[in-house]
Amino acid sequence: EIFEVTKKNELSKFEIEYPVFLESASKYVNTDYRVTKDLIPSLITPKKVDMIGKNGSFNLAHSIDFSTTPQTLNHHLDSYMYLALSSELAEDKHAKCFVIGEEPTKSSKNHEIWQSVRKLNTIDYVAFDERERIIEHFEQTGVSPILTR
Repeated sequence: EIFEVTKKNELSKFEIEYPVFLESASKYVNTDYRVTKDLIPSLITPKKVDMIGKNGSFNLAHSIDFSTTPQTLNHHLDSYMYLALSSELAEDKHAKCFVIGEEPTKSSKNHEIWQSVRKLNTIDYVAFDERERIIEHFEQTGVSPILTR
C-alpha cells in the first residue's frame, strides 16, 4: 500500500476571524457585495467590497492583504480606491471608506505602500486587530444595509 503524506494547511488568524467579523457587521451593512453602475453610476466596471451600507451616505469597508505580491496588492488597492474615490463618494463629505489590513514585513516592498495607505485622508485605515471600531462606527452613525434589488 502507498500512503500519501497529507500536509495540513492551517488557517490564518484572518481566515478564522474575518468571517465572524463580517457576520457581526451584517446587521449594519451588506457583506460581500458587488457594487454596480445601478448603485454608483460613475463606475465603469463592477467592484466587489466586503461591506457596504448607508446612513444617507455610503459607508464601505474592505480588507486588503498587504503581504501579497506587489502587483496583486496594487491591483486590489487600485480597484478599491477607484470605488472609494468615485465622484458619488468623493463629493459626499459624510461618506466613509475603510481599509482593513495588517502591517507587512518592514523590509518588504509593500511596507511603503502600506504606510502611504495609512496616511491617506480619503480613506480610514484600520488595523485588523482594531476592526471592531468599524462596527462601532456603523452602530453610532446609523448605518444600515442597502436595499437589494
